[in-house]
Amino acid sequence: MVYFRNEEDNSSSRISYDSDGNLLETIKYYTSEQLAPFIRIKISNVYKEENITNVTEVTNALNHYYQIILKDSKSMYVVVADVNGNVLSEKKYNRG
Repeated sequence: MVYFRNEEDNSSSRISYDSDGNLLETIKYYTSEQLAPFIRIKISNVYKEENITNVTEVTNALNHYYQIILKDSKSMYVVVADVNGNVLSEKKYNRG
């Protein structure tokens, strides 16, 4: 596993390889500003009052999806979206 950190845009990445050096998976962590505008707008259309605070983008041989954290004054949402901006799952947590 290799870990990269970009101080300029406050993002980071993990890249996993197998023992032969073949790429297995990439995981990128970033804020809403780095999220593709298409995805950001689609999610914002569903979650109108919530703000995107964190994004985790996962890519491997079988999947490419985004785990997006959204918050409002009372709740936090963990949303998984596909590359087309479709919400695949959602978890809601009350903020105390």
